[in-house]
Amino acid sequence: MLINLRQTALHCLTFLLLLQLSAVALASDGGVTYRVAWDATHERYRVYLRPSSTPSPDLSLTGQITLRVPHGTGEHRFSVTDIQSKSGTSWSLGSHVIAPPEDPSVDYLSFAFIPLDVKAFAFKAGEEQEAFSFKNAGPCIGAVALLDNATDPFNQPPTNPKNSTNTNPSNQFANTGWGSSDDNDYLGNDGTPASCATECLSTPAAPLANNVYYRVDWSKADQRYHVYMYPGSTPTPDMSLSSQVTLKMPHASGAESFKVSAIKSTVNNITWTESSRINAPKEDNGVDYLSFTMTPSDAKAFQWQAGREREVFSFANDGACLGPVALLDNANDPFNALPNSMGTNPGNQFANLGWEPPIATTMRAITVVRRPVLPRQRPSFRHGYCCKARLIAAQN
Repeated sequence: MLINLRQTALHCLTFLLLLQLSAVALASDGGVTYRVAWDATHERYRVYLRPSSTPSPDLSLTGQITLRVPHGTGEHRFSVTDIQSKSGTSWSLGSHVIAPPEDPSVDYLSFAFIPLDVKAFAFKAGEEQEAFSFKNAGPCIGAVALLDNATDPFNQPPTNPKNSTNTNPSNQFANTGWGSSDDNDYLGNDGTPASCATECLSTPAAPLANNVYYRVDWSKADQRYHVYMYPGSTPTPDMSLSSQVTLKMPHASGAESFKVSAIKSTVNNITWTESSRINAPKEDNGVDYLSFTMTPSDAKAFQWQAGREREVFSFANDGACLGPVALLDNANDPFNALPNSMGTNPGNQFANLGWEPPIATTMRAITVVRRPVLPRQRPSFRHGYCCKARLIAAQN
């Protein structure tokens, strides 16, 4: 009888132990993936979590989400504002590292999670939900992406945990239902980088190596025109020597004339100036031509990377808004048939020693309208990439 009691007790203890081990194994199986997206309607970035399984118990304790945003200075700096968290949670910007040497083209923004209610997420396997959202008080200068724990140079591996600023930018999440409270239940990233220019193609239709593509756009946020360049390849050596950007806008005289003001370069050690203005030439007397030229004090200032567009300068107009502003089309504009009536060379141009031939001049013409000037027209993507402007004419 005593032996039977001992055997029964042993079986019960074994069962309880197996049950606990089973619960631990079940709790360890799962985690969350992150996703960032742009909400064009509300002009907000939204960050989402997707659980791979339903945790039990479902108690979310800590979390960190790190975003990579385009580096800018002054008025062009990415500036987080109006963070809105999911009910029962609190997300805040815990760290903002500006252009670290591991990747000086971006800033790293780390958002930290504090649970007001550890059960607030109420995760269900595969069901994505928004964790928080925020606005950028600065201009739109490029896409926002999630840090990749495994490949990002700013996130050093455990064997060498200190980056250049002695921070830990790793994406992280802890829920007791997916293992212990001190492990990392972050599994990876979903989706693609969030582009604030959602009405635009993100790249030229078929970018060619040794070419740079121009784009001009109007920003409602700061009431300025912004000029961008997209490199089709990474130049070696990367030494930018000269450039010209020529824009055309409706001709007017007197107080209504287009008047460039407050030119601002967005690249350190690069200066842009308005070098030429031709009003209503006989080749096209309905427009004025404005040319901007670049003066580099550091030929390596751009640090071009293939497929990564960057803003190069912006400017304001102190005159009247009479209609669209467009890039000159090198191939088809009558004023660029040399010699022209004014003896000038208005063609768009860029020279970098690493692009062959030495002058890469594949351009695209894009028209920008300050709303509501002209009715919406269907964009053409045949020869380039468009912006969110109302009137678009994309040609090489």
